[in-house]
Amino acid sequence: MLAATVGALVATPARAAYAPQLSVTIDPSAQSTSSALTATISQAAGGDSTRAIAIEVPNGFGLTLGGTACDPGQEAAFACPSASSLGLAQAATSQGAYSGGIYYGGPGKVIVLLNNGGLVPQPIALEGRVDTALSFDNVPSVGLTGLTLRFAGAPRPLLTTPAQCGQYAFVGHFTSAGGATADSRATVGVDGCTEVPPQISEIAVSPRVTRAGVPATVQFKLSEAATVAVRMRRVGRDTAKLVGTLDGRTGRNALAVATRGVRPGAYALELQATDPSGLQRTRSTRLRVVRRR
Repeated sequence: MLAATVGALVATPARAAYAPQLSVTIDPSAQSTSSALTATISQAAGGDSTRAIAIEVPNGFGLTLGGTACDPGQEAAFACPSASSLGLAQAATSQGAYSGGIYYGGPGKVIVLLNNGGLVPQPIALEGRVDTALSFDNVPSVGLTGLTLRFAGAPRPLLTTPAQCGQYAFVGHFTSAGGATADSRATVGVDGCTEVPPQISEIAVSPRVTRAGVPATVQFKLSEAATVAVRMRRVGRDTAKLVGTLDGRTGRNALAVATRGVRPGAYALELQATDPSGLQRTRSTRLRVVRRR
């Protein structure tokens, strides 16, 4: 009896952890451009189904909806007009693969209509809203393992890239049918800017190893005038503490870093330089703090 019970326990498949993953691409990636947006959500099979999706759009990106709307009757009949089309969509579910389109449903509203060629009688409809995020609050329980939304670019783009180049993070917030939550970040780059961010070079810390309570001096060279913020982060940790700021000048600069109250250990000193136009550059170096005598 015990052997049979153990065998049954071993044969029971493990339930997948709830951890949907988000990936995002934009095309083109140039600054201040109407861009096509592709967002893909993937999830392990066998886990809790996703009930709500919110893809948070980074500050600086523009979201625009407009044009001919698909009315409720057309939506119910799965017959939205081509003039309301915003892009294409695909989904992988426990019931098979689905494909269809994304449509404008009126102010702040998007509609996703999916079917699988009639193999399953019930097609899939998602209604979403657009503000600072692209959100779907009532995802049908169909064992979703993948969802790709491809929003077209010009002449009817949903997305406009920011004027400032750099790396931007889209954040997916997910809620399962059982109430579990998960987040996933996807970074895209915006390029094409002619401006060059400030350069930080020749970084040195003196002393490299200091006793707690004894300040260290970080020296560095700037390619242009910029505001410099120095943060201290213990190696292996995510949280950084601001330990000094400086209105840096072109050329050599120095800033004292206080270590009073700092626990012994290895630390990263992160220098972030921001020029008057808002362009930034970050460099880092190391500092070790040891116990006071």
